[in-house]
Amino acid sequence: MENKLLILQGATLIDGTGREPLSQSVVVIQGEKIIFAGTAGKWKAPKGRRTVTLDLNGKFLLPGLIDCHVHLCGSGEPDANYKADDGTVALRMLRNARRNLAAGITTVRDVGGWNAIEFSVRRAIQAGQFTGPRMMLLGRYIGIPNDGEDHYTGMMRPTRGVKEMRRAVREQVKKGADQIKIATTGAVLVRKGEPGATRFHDDEIRAAVTEAARFGKRVAAHAHGIDGIRKAVQAGVNTIEHGSYLRDGGDVIAAMARRGTFLVPTLKVSWDLSRGKTTEVPAWMIKKTCEVRPIWLESVRAAWEGGVQIANGSDVAMPLNRHGENALE
Repeated sequence: MENKLLILQGATLIDGTGREPLSQSVVVIQGEKIIFAGTAGKWKAPKGRRTVTLDLNGKFLLPGLIDCHVHLCGSGEPDANYKADDGTVALRMLRNARRNLAAGITTVRDVGGWNAIEFSVRRAIQAGQFTGPRMMLLGRYIGIPNDGEDHYTGMMRPTRGVKEMRRAVREQVKKGADQIKIATTGAVLVRKGEPGATRFHDDEIRAAVTEAARFGKRVAAHAHGIDGIRKAVQAGVNTIEHGSYLRDGGDVIAAMARRGTFLVPTLKVSWDLSRGKTTEVPAWMIKKTCEVRPIWLESVRAAWEGGVQIANGSDVAMPLNRHGENALE
C-alpha cells in the first residue's frame, strides 16, 4: 500500500493557508501522507508507480477541521443531563466521535469526559477497532465542590485548596490526559450561582498551572467573568474557554495577545438556544443564556480587535448543540 498513490483530482481545493481556492486541483496521497497538493500541470506521476484516481469534479476539498471544545459524553440533550451507566456513555461517546469524523472534524479536544470512559474509546479508535477522529483528552475538569457537581457527576473533579489541586491534576495525568482543565468561574448552564463569579483563589490556579507544567501539560480555563479570566491569564493558562465577559478587561485582552493565550469562544451554544426548539429546555437555561449572549459577542469582537488568537470550539453536547454540526461555530 505504501507504493500505491491515491490521486484526488478535479476538486476546488481550499488549502487552509488563506490563499484563494484552487480549481481543478490535484492532491496526491501516499500511505498516510499528502505528498503533493496543487495544479495538474505541476504534478508528474513517477513511472511504474501504481495509482488509484478519484474524480472529484464539482466538489470541494479542504483539510480536516479541528474542534477545540467538545464533550463526547453528551449529544445535545435539551436539559444537558448526560447521566447514564458507563456502557451507555461509552456507546454514546463512540457514536459522537464518529459523527465528528463524518462531518469533516478530524481532530477533537474533549474538555470534559465522563468517568474516564473517553480514554477507552480513544484506545479502541487508535487500535483500528472503530473509525473516529484524533482525540485530545482533558479528563475531568477541576472545579469547586457543589458547583455543578450534582449535574455533571462524571465530568467534574471537585477540589479544595492548593494541595488538593495538585492531586487532582496528577489524577488526570495518570489517566492519560493530554491537557488539564480548571473552572475558574461559574457556568451559564449550571443553575446554581452566577457565571461571572470567581471560583478559585490565585494560588490554587497557579498550583494547577505549575503542576501541569511538571508533566509537560497545558492548561485550559473555563472562565466567563473577567476576574476569573484575569486570574487565569496571570497564572499562565494557555486557553480561555468561553470568555464571555472578556470585553470588561482591556488589560486582560492585551495580556492575552502578548502572552499568546488563546480564546475559544464557543458561540454556538447561545446561537442554538436562541434559535432552536426550546420547549424542552429548562427556562432558567434560556434566561441565563439570553442575558449573557450579547456580552459574549462583544467580548469576541474586542478580543479579535485586540489581537488575541482565537480557536474554533463549538461546545457540542450542550442543549440543542449536536455533534456533526460543529462547523457552524
